[in-house]
Amino acid sequence: MGTGHETRHRRLLRTIAAAILLGTVGLGVFVARRAAPPALPPEPVTPPNAVEPPAADTALAEPIAAPEAVVAAVSGKVELLRGGNWSSVQVGQKVGETESIRALARSTADLALGPKSKLTLSEETELTLARLDGAEHRVRLDRGRVTAAYEPEGERVLRIEDRGGQTVAEAREARFSAMATEGTFVVATETGTVNLASAGASVQVDPGEQSIVRSGAAPSAAAPIPVALLLKVATASKPSVPCEALEGTASPGAEVFVDGSPIAVAADGRFRYPVEDRSKKQFRIVTRDATGRSTEQLVRCRAPPAPPREKIDAVEIRWHE
Repeated sequence: MGTGHETRHRRLLRTIAAAILLGTVGLGVFVARRAAPPALPPEPVTPPNAVEPPAADTALAEPIAAPEAVVAAVSGKVELLRGGNWSSVQVGQKVGETESIRALARSTADLALGPKSKLTLSEETELTLARLDGAEHRVRLDRGRVTAAYEPEGERVLRIEDRGGQTVAEAREARFSAMATEGTFVVATETGTVNLASAGASVQVDPGEQSIVRSGAAPSAAAPIPVALLLKVATASKPSVPCEALEGTASPGAEVFVDGSPIAVAADGRFRYPVEDRSKKQFRIVTRDATGRSTEQLVRCRAPPAPPREKIDAVEIRWHE
């Protein structure tokens, strides 16, 4: 009896010990699960070399107005070439890329390039707006004279080129004039500096200086603008000389007009104009330099003598037989 009782007693102790052990283990697991922090979500993986776009700045998001040219002033007869036809322009009219504008005899025009800068066309001047954008204002001076008053606006530059685009005057901030004649391109600077380039060479034209490009050659060295404008006509003091040709000398780089028509001028300023209408007895000769100075002379001369009549030595009359 004692042995059976002892056996049952031991089994009871083992059962109680096992229950206590299981309870302890379960309690530990429960506590561990309750104490463990929740798992964090995985961090986003940034691909290599990825750059996040900067936040938009509302102060810089305002649209920039597209550059344009507007006719600001007109005196006399000024015309615009659009769609292959020339027509009169009005103040406030816009001039677009590839369009041409011209000021005829005794006429001028102002062309505004944005709020700060402008171009002034002298008489007998024609130019084309080759390019208008945020980087440059590019103007082709086909003939005549234009004055630029160009103020800085970011990194934009003004470029005035000759008809062939081989000679270019460039400035970021300057007041200067450019003049294009047959075979000659002249730049004269009033304020600021202008870079004149042609044939792979360039010169800097400072205030009070001018440089001349002849027939696509390299620019001449910048030199002071002549104090006086020269115009001498060989027949001006000889009204008895027949008007077969007008010959004279003007300042180098200047242009010469005879009765409103431009004529060729040599590199040294000499010119010769053959007279086709022999009945004319006077001619108006005008010269103008790149700064806009001009002078004129009225040349008087007599018409050439009429060719002699053929002398008749004898007259033979034959009657019908």
